[in-house]
Amino acid sequence: MTENLKKTGRFFTLLLAVLFLSAGTALADPLVAAIDVEGNEHVVTEHILGVVGSRVGEPLSREQLQSDVEAIYGLGFFSFVDIDLQSLASGAAVTYLVTENPVVEAVTFSGNSIFKDEELMKVVFTAPGNVFNRVFFRHDLDRIQEKYNKAGYVMVKISDVQVEGGIINVEIVEPRVGDIIIQGNRKTKTKVIERELKLKKGDPFNATILRHSINRLQGKGFFEDVSVGFEPGEETDMTDIILTVSEAKTGRVGLSVSHGTESGWSGGLTYTDTNWKGLGHIGEVGFETGDNEQYWISYT
Repeated sequence: MTENLKKTGRFFTLLLAVLFLSAGTALADPLVAAIDVEGNEHVVTEHILGVVGSRVGEPLSREQLQSDVEAIYGLGFFSFVDIDLQSLASGAAVTYLVTENPVVEAVTFSGNSIFKDEELMKVVFTAPGNVFNRVFFRHDLDRIQEKYNKAGYVMVKISDVQVEGGIINVEIVEPRVGDIIIQGNRKTKTKVIERELKLKKGDPFNATILRHSINRLQGKGFFEDVSVGFEPGEETDMTDIILTVSEAKTGRVGLSVSHGTESGWSGGLTYTDTNWKGLGHIGEVGFETGDNEQYWISYT
């Protein structure tokens, strides 16, 4: 839609230049004798002229006519805006020729699976029976994008909008998770990391779920740092997740020594690893000497 607007603007500039050149010196500084609109069936003339800067009785200005065309087009109700100039004894008659957008029959969606059509329509204000408004519909698209973003689907894109007759079709691309590549783990088993990730290959990509998964990994105490990167997947709508971890030291040694007047010397030694053999479990071995001599092994 943006490219069409640019092309139309360039065309309008050329059209107005031709009109003024063809008018010759007789219309060098004519006064505006009359202003009207043709082609509008549903959009009232007063609404259109409300954005026009040209005034009856004022000199005709090519720059102002160009601004008028852009302002009318900017209302969003029209697919094309043109100008017709007629010479009158009292000056120039200006008629804005407009082509209205079609009346909306239905708004449809394609490519969406996260939200049903009915859910998306709750944030769309464009309704059947009204002239399609390009500007208003951009706000509808913004609300659709915001709905996805708030739910964590920040990579979802609206790829295209097709207007055919009164049918407005919105094409949505919902990226999916591709391969999840885990690197940097020398001790921790890959499956230990994978079980904390609540996103799997083929799932719709959700930044909120990914963030919570990373928080769980960092909360385990196995890693000093967890970083995430992205790469294009094997299919156009897939994104590979690159998870890079920097492992922390999870083993610690405890030593205790004591002396009592009656019990004498005693002590103990423990070794604890919160990521025993990289399996994500807590393992501990230890012993104590003295009156309460004991040995133990625990694994949880």
